[in-house]
Amino acid sequence: TAAMNPGNFFAELKRRNVYKVAVAYAVVGWLVIQISSTVMPTFHAPEWVVQTLIVIVALGFPIALVIAWAFEMTPEGLKRTEDVRPDEKIPQWSRRKFAGLIISLALAAAGLLAFQFLRSKSGTPPNPASSTPAPAVTPASPIPEKSVAVLAFTNLSDDKENEYFSDGISEELGNVLGRVPGLRVSGRNSAFYFKGKSATAQEIGQKLGVAYLVTGSVRKLSEQVRITAQLISAADGFQVWSSEPLTRECKDIFAVQDEIAGLIAQNLKLKLGDTGRVPKTVNPEAHRLLLEGRHFWNLRTQEGFARAEAAYTKALEIDPQFAEAHAGQADNYQIRAQYRLLDGLGGEEEDQKRALAEVQAAIRLDPALPEAYAAYAYLLHNQGKLAEADQYYQKVFALNPNYAIAHLWHGQLLDELGRLDEAVEENRLAYELDPLGFIIVDRYAQHLELVHRFEEALTFNERAAALRADIWMPNQGERAMILLALGRTKEAIEVARSIQRSSSNWPRWTADADAVWVLHRGGVPQEAESYAAQLLQTLPEKSYVRGMVLANIGRFAEALPYLERSPILIRRNFFWSENWDEWRSDPRFLPLMEKLGCANEYTVARQTLSRMLKERGAAK
Repeated sequence: TAAMNPGNFFAELKRRNVYKVAVAYAVVGWLVIQISSTVMPTFHAPEWVVQTLIVIVALGFPIALVIAWAFEMTPEGLKRTEDVRPDEKIPQWSRRKFAGLIISLALAAAGLLAFQFLRSKSGTPPNPASSTPAPAVTPASPIPEKSVAVLAFTNLSDDKENEYFSDGISEELGNVLGRVPGLRVSGRNSAFYFKGKSATAQEIGQKLGVAYLVTGSVRKLSEQVRITAQLISAADGFQVWSSEPLTRECKDIFAVQDEIAGLIAQNLKLKLGDTGRVPKTVNPEAHRLLLEGRHFWNLRTQEGFARAEAAYTKALEIDPQFAEAHAGQADNYQIRAQYRLLDGLGGEEEDQKRALAEVQAAIRLDPALPEAYAAYAYLLHNQGKLAEADQYYQKVFALNPNYAIAHLWHGQLLDELGRLDEAVEENRLAYELDPLGFIIVDRYAQHLELVHRFEEALTFNERAAALRADIWMPNQGERAMILLALGRTKEAIEVARSIQRSSSNWPRWTADADAVWVLHRGGVPQEAESYAAQLLQTLPEKSYVRGMVLANIGRFAEALPYLERSPILIRRNFFWSENWDEWRSDPRFLPLMEKLGCANEYTVARQTLSRMLKERGAAK
């Protein structure tokens, strides 16, 4: 019959515009997909949104052809083909207009495709969100070939309160990779700096000093977690490796982290080796609380410490054998103790006792946990047991040589032992591992000031200020000191005055004392005296800062009783800070060092500094 004749069939397809619908649908569908894949990431749309759209477009193609065959567009509207009279006039598409439309759409789609290709070549990441740039960072050494940063994974859970859960998974993965022999891993604070910010893979790699980036997503569903991860070359933004979605029980979260870390190491032609982690399951709720505690501890606020304490306490009520939670609680207690001491809040002795009990429990439960040894080393350090603390830092680095905050703490310990040249290298390494971590950058600036590298100190002081504008007081006290040392007296005085004018109550720490010294030495002693009188009326009677204020306006005899109670935290000031230059020849100064138990270290420190300054002068 005529209906079965192939020639008639293809003629009918042409008459019913099926060919044109097919071409138009293909071009428009391609354009829609290109626009979506370009625009969706700007709004942080999950990857499945674009994937679903592609499936819908593909499924719609045969449906469009069936509709084109079965229906005709008439002046009265859409009608079934069999209902259209043979003599009825049906609008036909102009060949010229149709060709023009299709060519225009094809060019637009091709242009978008070319844009995406060029963007991937330049290393633009998949999720730009903000144009806030990171502070300029110049790596101190060439980027190692085997180096990686684990960026904050995307939280795909319906509950946005699980944000800290996805952040915690990323942080823990970084900790596991940190134990891989031969692999440099960027610190958590630096890697997380780019969360929600627009930066190309090349920019991130350069700022963090790494060759590869790890990105991924986390979806938590009840007692299960689904994780995907990608390894990206920072040089060009191309994906080196991508995991299949890994769905596991939350209790097996440590195992899946080891699995992902092993695959990443394999793709970098490295072996994961023995991480020292004991194969174990973990209570999902206890693990969730561990991640919550770490999140709030990292805020470094009194409220954050309190919420971290509550989270760790609940985790340990659920699982008293959870070594990671004991170590986290130990860190929380001892850092809070320092902040309480510096803020004059009191209660630091009780927190130190709690920290000791927690860290001992952590080491007993997991003898291969670097976080536990780092907490114990820092605790011993603050108790003045410097040689013993040094031994425990070595245990930390044997387990995880990429533990940036431990390198920072160790650098401070080496300062106090008088081993200044070693301290320089340790502070530099901490910075290279975590170049966008505020605490590390700020401490590095302080260290450079202490060894009289003032120009470099000012650079890093400014970088730290850009990273955390909310913690500016101590940073600005250091800035005023550095500017005065550089001979920029007017600027130094203005910074000191801004500290005095500030109504901020937290954290002031030693910034006021530094500002008094700058005003006194900068040529406005009356302002310094007035500022000091104001401080002495408000500072607690037992505060060691009273001693620093009195000494900084020349009243050393009155300052001594307060300075004799000074904590180990400010030994570095006595050893090297220019504040104390005029008092170091005072016959009462060395007895002060002896009373503080650091006379030998002080002597070594001064000798080391003298040697370093001579060597630097000879080099110039």
